[in-house]
Amino acid sequence: MIRKCAIFTFVGLLLPLISSAALAQEQWLQYRTSTGVQQDLAGVNWLSLAVSYNKPAGVGLPKFECDKPAFAQWRSPRVKGGGLWIALDRQHKLGPYDRLYIDSNCDGSLADEQPSAATRTAENYAEFGPVRIALAGEDGPTTHHLSFFLSVTRMVFLTEGMADSERMNLYAASSGWYEGSVTVNGKKWLCRVTDENGNGTFNDTGLYPSQIDRISVARAAGDSSEKPNFETGYVGKYIELDGALYQLEVPREGDCVKFTPAGDVPMAAMRISPDVSKVTIVGENGGFNVRVAKGEGKAPVGKYTLVQWQVERKDAGGASWQLTGGQSPAPVDLAAGGDTALAVGEPVTATIQSAKNGDVFYVTQSLAGHLGESITLTCNGQLPPAPKLHVTNADKSYDQSFTFQYG
Repeated sequence: MIRKCAIFTFVGLLLPLISSAALAQEQWLQYRTSTGVQQDLAGVNWLSLAVSYNKPAGVGLPKFECDKPAFAQWRSPRVKGGGLWIALDRQHKLGPYDRLYIDSNCDGSLADEQPSAATRTAENYAEFGPVRIALAGEDGPTTHHLSFFLSVTRMVFLTEGMADSERMNLYAASSGWYEGSVTVNGKKWLCRVTDENGNGTFNDTGLYPSQIDRISVARAAGDSSEKPNFETGYVGKYIELDGALYQLEVPREGDCVKFTPAGDVPMAAMRISPDVSKVTIVGENGGFNVRVAKGEGKAPVGKYTLVQWQVERKDAGGASWQLTGGQSPAPVDLAAGGDTALAVGEPVTATIQSAKNGDVFYVTQSLAGHLGESITLTCNGQLPPAPKLHVTNADKSYDQSFTFQYG
C-alpha cells in the first residue's frame, strides 16, 4: 500500500508538468499535393521565371526532340547552388512546348531526367505538374511538388526583313503543402502550412505579404465530411488563437508546427478611427486582425505592413455598406511605449483622371485612402451600381451624363 501511494503521488505531481510541456512540443503534419492546388488552397502565388534559349553552362542535357529548347531556373535555398535548372521541349517543330525537364534529384544535370508531359496545352500556353522534386531536409531529402504555367506570345511582322518571334513567360508555384490536426490549449484544430512565395521553404517571414509563407487554422469539426473553414494567417514569431498569443515555430521543411504560450510580450498601442471595425497588419511577427475598441488597438512591437481595414455601416433602408482599404505602400513601425496613429478610415478621396486618344476621351474614377491604399466599396457584399459622370461646358451647349463600367 505504501508503494502504491508513493507511485500515485509521484504521477499526480507529474501530470501538470506533462500537460504544460506537451503544448510546446512539435506536432507533425502530413504532406499533401493536388492537381487542383488553385482551388484547394484558394489561390497560390505564381513566380515568374526568366526564360532563355541559351544552354546553361556545365549542365548535362537530355536529347531534345525540337531544335530550339528553352531553359529557366527555379530558385530555392534548399538546393545546393541555389536553384534547379528546367528545360522546355516539344514533340513537333511548331506548336506549344509540351515537355518539361527539371533537375528533380538536385544533382546538377538534366541528362538523367525523364520529361513531364503537359497536362493541358493550347496554341499560346501549356500547363505542367504537379512535378515531383526532392529537396534537402534536416534528415535527408524530402518530397516537394511544383506546378508550371507557360505563356507564349507570338509576334508576326508583316514588314519585309523582320523575322517573326515569340516571347515566353514561365510561371512556377508550389503545389505541395502540409496539413493535419493539432492540439492547442486542449482544443483540436486543423492546421495547414503552405509555401506561399514558392521557393520550397515553409518558414519565410518578411514585411510584405508576398514574402511570407502562410499558416491557416480551422476549428476541427465533429463531422469529418464537413469542409473546414480555414482562416489564413502568416508565418512569424507569433500566432493568435482563441484570443491568446502563442510563439510559433515552423521548420523550413514545413512538416511540423510548435505552439508555446507567448507569455509577457511587449505590446504597442494604436489609435484608430472609431468607425473602423477591423485592421489587418502583417510583418515578421506574423499577421494580426487587430481588435478595435473605442478607437484603440494593440499588437506586438515591431514593423508591419497595413494589409486591410474595414468600415461597416447600414443605411436607412437596412442595406449593409462596407468600405475596405487595401494594402498600404508604406510600412508602419509600432514602437514600445508608443501611441501610433493609423491614418485609416473615412474620409476617402475620389479621383477622376482623363486621357485623350485621337478624338476619344477616356475617363477613369478611383477611390484612395489617406496612405495611398486602394479602396473598394460594396453594398450587401456586392459592388453597387457604377457611378455616373456628368460633363458640360461653360455655355451648356454640351451637357451629357455617362455611367462608368467596372473592369
